[in-house]
Amino acid sequence: MFKYAWICKNPDLKGMARRAILQAMDTKPYSTWLEIDLGAIKNNIKQLKAMTGTRLMAVIKANAYGHGVLTVAKAAEQAGASWLGVARMEEALNLRAAGIKSEVMVLGYTSPVM
Repeated sequence: MFKYAWICKNPDLKGMARRAILQAMDTKPYSTWLEIDLGAIKNNIKQLKAMTGTRLMAVIKANAYGHGVLTVAKAAEQAGASWLGVARMEEALNLRAAGIKSEVMVLGYTSPVM
């Protein structure tokens, strides 16, 4: 169960906030459906490369915007994407650990300590 902190002097508001948080945490399944056409992703990359005649970066940050980072990364590699763009260093390291060979650019802040 998630933990939360609430600082409030009004006990009625605190109770209402607690109920709202618990309702928001309800894990009912969504009724939405999404299909990802990897063929379309590959085709789009190939078309963009052909039109521009240059290297292409496929930005796949945030789990490929919810579409499955490894699946989309592999499709982008197969289609000829030269680079993969991610938001965080952790995402780049996960791609390497999964065997992704393309160049990876971290688009977000990277601490000098890393």
